[in-house]
Amino acid sequence: MKPGPSMFVVWALLSFANAAPSTAATLTVRRDGTGDFAIIQDAVNACASGDTILIGPGRFNEGTIVQVPGWTELVRVLVTVEDLTLIGAGPQATIIGQEADWDLSQGWHRGVQTATYWGTRRLVVEGIRFENMAYAINDDDIAVVEIRNCAFSGNRYSVGDSGGSLLIASVEFERVKRNGVHLVGWDHERLRVSNCTFSHVPDGTWAQSSISVAGVRDGLFEDCRFVGGMGGLGVSSGTTASIRRCRFENMSTGIYSGSGCNLTVEDCTLSGQRLALRLSSDWTVRRTIITDVSYISLWITEFGQGVMNDCHLAKGPRYVVSNGHEPRGAAKSLVHYDLTNNSWGTTDPDSIQAWIWDAHDDPEAGYIIDWRPYVGEPIPTTKRNLGSVKSLFR
Repeated sequence: MKPGPSMFVVWALLSFANAAPSTAATLTVRRDGTGDFAIIQDAVNACASGDTILIGPGRFNEGTIVQVPGWTELVRVLVTVEDLTLIGAGPQATIIGQEADWDLSQGWHRGVQTATYWGTRRLVVEGIRFENMAYAINDDDIAVVEIRNCAFSGNRYSVGDSGGSLLIASVEFERVKRNGVHLVGWDHERLRVSNCTFSHVPDGTWAQSSISVAGVRDGLFEDCRFVGGMGGLGVSSGTTASIRRCRFENMSTGIYSGSGCNLTVEDCTLSGQRLALRLSSDWTVRRTIITDVSYISLWITEFGQGVMNDCHLAKGPRYVVSNGHEPRGAAKSLVHYDLTNNSWGTTDPDSIQAWIWDAHDDPEAGYIIDWRPYVGEPIPTTKRNLGSVKSLFR
């Protein structure tokens, strides 16, 4: 009997069910010739989507000139597959980049480069050290980028990333070059940075920064350490982000936010800063300790909604809190910032008020700092118990 349409459908479904499932491949790169390839790019060129490349010990500095609209640069690893994982033998063993220091005369050469331009949607990088390049890892609008257990040293930009989701965990960033930034990103739907260290070699001439991101819709920075440089962690262009349990040491500005941002800072410590917090728009700061500032603890640069509670603040040469925005004029309604239940380093209310620059000093300032009750002042029984906060400063 000639099979009808229904029998053909059954046959097709059974054939599909019995077909052998496709599996992702694992390719190896070994300097000694014992792997599938000796050069990373050759392995990438042989990959299909979903494959993993295991990279053995050694320095990998081979590259090719890549031309796309807008730039022509040397690239060591150009990723052109949809989904790829690169795993090294550890950041002390597998190195991508040159041995000599990078400078601008060498051009904007790159380590790992990819983008949706080449059809890439997901990139995972683990266990690799990136040294002495203009861009160590650079991508554009990829859906998912994950970087774990890596190290970056001597690069102008360690990670440059835009769009999609970016995860960075257990990574060491050091020695960013002049006017460089360890992590620069923009327009992320989701950004996660955890258990990382960002450090800088002292340089009185060049503005070195750790993190600068813009337009992030959901950002979270946890359990990171920032040491030295001009700026620690900066967000701008309407970013919404939280910073938790991070340490900032010996830099010009620890945390700063730009126009339209909504920033939450919790359980952080900032020491040895010139300016600890430089905040705009909306912000909340809780359980954060600021010590040893050479200028000021909190600098308000744009009106918004601000709350700072259960914190320890430090006095600079004159003020603890001041502002950097234009006066609003005495006739306009005053903006109130809630800075109650904090320790100011004194229990004298006259001293605390003298250390705050607001409409009490200049009616045109446009804002008032509400700071009472404060740690050291008798707290009404209707207020919450601050015993645990007080114990931090005894």
